[in-house]
Amino acid sequence: MDIRWQGRSTFEVTSGAQKILFDPFPGAPKSKVAGEGPIVVTSSHQDAAHIETSPWRKTAKILEGPGEYEISGLALRGIPTPRSDEASARATNTVYVLECENLSVCHLGQLRDTLSSQAQQALGNVDILIIPAGGADTIGPEEAASTIRALDPRVAIPVYNGDQKGAAAEQALARLVAEIGVTASDPQPRLTVSRSNLPAELRVVILRTAE
Repeated sequence: MDIRWQGRSTFEVTSGAQKILFDPFPGAPKSKVAGEGPIVVTSSHQDAAHIETSPWRKTAKILEGPGEYEISGLALRGIPTPRSDEASARATNTVYVLECENLSVCHLGQLRDTLSSQAQQALGNVDILIIPAGGADTIGPEEAASTIRALDPRVAIPVYNGDQKGAAAEQALARLVAEIGVTASDPQPRLTVSRSNLPAELRVVILRTAE
């Protein structure tokens, strides 16, 4: 399995010939080669300024809310968490868990608060956690550290919802790793992981976008 970061909270997971795209931002890169696009595209919340799924609507299955899904052998679950006190679908953030290759990958979307015990139970075991760690309208480094401790993944991939190369992002990520006491990796273009090479203890991986 390969995991790549495309910017903001947009991640592409590749498993064999299958691709899953989480939270594509407006203008996110789109494959120019026929047959190489994602088969599943997820949207954690309804905000056109942050997520745009329309370029893939004719070629991929679009997931836009809670539920259990099985697509081409891929199992995905969407668990709702609040984005505000409003009782509406627009105020909901959907956390997605992808299960394939005997691995579970969790994308927390635009998480605005620490997870409830009910949400943690619904998520189940998490091997790889993609987690916001500051920026616009998400949990900050301290809440991210608390969430990592609660879910106990083998790999945590933090993302700053903004310019990942800016000073604010560097400070937020430094605070996160200080909170959990784990040294982060140097920025790398992708994470290649399998069940057999999962680290025995928590590893924090920093991804960078392709040059």
